[in-house]
Amino acid sequence: MHELSIALSILELAQKEAQSHHAQRVTEIEIEVGKLSGVDTEALSFVLESVVRNTELEGCKVLIHPLDGKCRCNQCGDEYSVRELLEMCPACGSFDRTLIAGKELKLKSLLID
Repeated sequence: MHELSIALSILELAQKEAQSHHAQRVTEIEIEVGKLSGVDTEALSFVLESVVRNTELEGCKVLIHPLDGKCRCNQCGDEYSVRELLEMCPACGSFDRTLIAGKELKLKSLLID
């Protein structure tokens, strides 16, 4: 389960940021996860709940925002939403495209006390 290593990395980043601002605790954490990233957001939420126990993040509100996949067709230039990596361009039918969004995994913001 790679969500555990992701959760541990998020915890580490949040702790470093909280310490750099001399915060006593983190009250909210906001994460963006691309729908094509391969990250199970429910599993990530569950694992985060476990790894923050007995830390300055314990009890914080966790907001996970899923981001849609988006491609640009290399043939016609159309930009379109995708749910899977192997979708053809709805405008011209080409599979020659560039993924421009949907694989992100970002710690977007923290609220601290």
